[in-house]
Amino acid sequence: MADNPAIPTVEVVLGRVRRDLDEALDTATNQWDDTDLLDWLNRGARHVWQLVRKQHQNRFLRTILSTDDPLPIYGVTFAPAGFVFQSGTAALKLPADCLQVVSLEPVFAADADVDLGTIFYFQPLHTARSQAARREVGGTDGAAHYYEVEFRTDGPYLTFSPAGNVTTAVNLRLTYVHDAAELQSDGTFAGTGFNRHDIDAIVAYTVRAAMAQPQAAAAEDRALANGVLQETAHRAQDVAAPRHTDHLVVEGFIEDELDYD
Repeated sequence: MADNPAIPTVEVVLGRVRRDLDEALDTATNQWDDTDLLDWLNRGARHVWQLVRKQHQNRFLRTILSTDDPLPIYGVTFAPAGFVFQSGTAALKLPADCLQVVSLEPVFAADADVDLGTIFYFQPLHTARSQAARREVGGTDGAAHYYEVEFRTDGPYLTFSPAGNVTTAVNLRLTYVHDAAELQSDGTFAGTGFNRHDIDAIVAYTVRAAMAQPQAAAAEDRALANGVLQETAHRAQDVAAPRHTDHLVVEGFIEDELDYD
């Protein structure tokens, strides 16, 4: 795979780590092997994911349709074709990296427009108030279904009440917050949601982790690595995520200089 500076391979990023450590790859003499560096790289990815997500709630979102092709998640194939709401559906398994459901919509198979004949409402299903409300409405209404997210021993699920009461299977469009990807040595950062600023911080975390090992580096080098990590982490948090501009932008003027009153 070509080295795309915006979407690098994991091999390229590990090469950056080794340059910062001033240790070229040599399996016979290396103080840090790639297995350890990859482990620290993944820890760094989770650390940066959490920092960025806390600052930007519209980051790390993924949307899937029932008609999408299968996609690998944590080394396991998730098949959207099985993510369909039909008669008797009481639960649907979510992608393994799903941490938070943002929206769930029924769609027509042909054009992915919202199907107004079926409605989903998020509601905790195990509370006494919720159960009483559903008993009052009854379970025969095929249009309205309530759902919630459950994290079971084998992963996250959507559970429904009442169970599917539809005459025709309904395709779904799910938008969710996905967890940090598990990076593989032969993989890439494509599809992970990390941008270049995030990757800088992930590299800095990995270098700092390597230098923190006993007798790995002098104290001043460890302090320098820690400073670089703090700087890059702050930059990753501060970079504006994709967003809609709140105010009119006039060419030739600085946004802060415009008077909106």
